[in-house]
Amino acid sequence: MSKEKEMPAGWEPGVEEEPLNEGPPDFEVEGYEIEEEPGPTGEDGEEKVRASSSTQYLRCEFTDAELKEKGAELARAVNEKDTAESELKNVSTQIKHRISVADGKIRLNSEHIRSGYEMRNVECRKVFYMERDLVEVTRNDTGDVVSQRPLTEEERQFQLNLETE
Repeated sequence: MSKEKEMPAGWEPGVEEEPLNEGPPDFEVEGYEIEEEPGPTGEDGEEKVRASSSTQYLRCEFTDAELKEKGAELARAVNEKDTAESELKNVSTQIKHRISVADGKIRLNSEHIRSGYEMRNVECRKVFYMERDLVEVTRNDTGDVVSQRPLTEEERQFQLNLETE
């Protein structure tokens, strides 16, 4: 069984990078040993090095200016959220009102259909039959008698006032 070498965090398969051979790092990495021996040297005594560049996702501390900008971005985001929530409440209130109005129409029309009628203001005619001591109310649109009742004392007085004039 072959034991595979553990790769460092952030390593992606298929991406081969050439390390910067500029000497040992100033820190120790767990699982890796640092060689203290000098690398191979050329004829002039200078160390032979090979270098490449790469882009890595690393931690970067914010400057005071960047922190100030992040604070301004945060304030704008909070303001945008508050505005959106306020708009949502207004729209929600308007929609709830529309739903309430529709519910009222549903209840009213359901009651009309169930009962088969609705109450409306209708022009009527009152006829005072003095000799019969009767008041009769009839609908102007259909001629149907709506009600009949005896004359009140006031209505009888009206007849006496007409006769004395």
